Amino acid sequence: YISGSLHNGVNTMQTAVYTIRPTSENCGENTSFTLTVYVNPKPEVTPMSTVVCSGLPFQVSPSNNRDGIVPVGSSYTWEIPVVSTASLVGGQSGSGSFVTGTLTNYTNTLRTAVYTVTPTAPTPGSCVGATFTVVVYVNPKAVITEMSTTICSGASFAVSPADIRNGIVPANTLYSWSVPSVSNGLLTVTSGGSGSLLSYISGSLHNGVNTMQTAVYTIRPTSENCGENNPFTLTVYVNPKPEVTPMSTV
Repeated sequence: YISGSLHNGVNTMQTAVYTIRPTSENCGENTSFTLTVYVNPKPEVTPMSTVVCSGLPFQVSPSNNRDGIVPVGSSYTWEIPVVSTASLVGGQSGSGSFVTGTLTNYTNTLRTAVYTVTPTAPTPGSCVGATFTVVVYVNPKAVITEMSTTICSGASFAVSPADIRNGIVPANTLYSWSVPSVSNGLLTVTSGGSGSLLSYISGSLHNGVNTMQTAVYTIRPTSENCGENNPFTLTVYVNPKPEVTPMSTV
């Protein structure tokens, strides 16, 4: 029989033409004939990676030449990824014309998920390629819970959200805010009425009445790698302080 093995190094079908010389037992070598072997391409994808922010979908589409041999119309199947921490969730198995998913990082540092992907070239042939890996680097986003602090009238406050205690706080997170909503028109901002991309939230308030009042700030955190994240509120409770004018009596 005639046998051999051929490797197709491009992403389209190629041909190899053999010239065969048959030899019969009693008549020796006879007229030659040709054997054409059609070699369908098989995906050969190199390891890939992508970077995404927590909670946002990623999409990886292997490209021919740049990422190896990728026949047109290739499809992919993948299993549940191996994650670097149990706090990176959302990894699922799937299939499609590209590798996709959504992962949520519940820590304040970069985490990874490693997908093992099986590529398949389209018909004719339905050639299944060797598996390759897709490493997804998931940056954390700031997810900060409501906060509060208490001061006396005229005093200053300074608040720095802490990771875990106040939610997810990536390193180097910055904060921006505008003028707060106050419970009484006589509660006035004396400093720090607004701020932009500061490392902590601060200000000073004057309570012009004799009961506790509140100022509610809406804070927009910006994480280093994922930009502006969802806002949270900071409620400042401002206790009154006696402010007695000069008096006299007879």
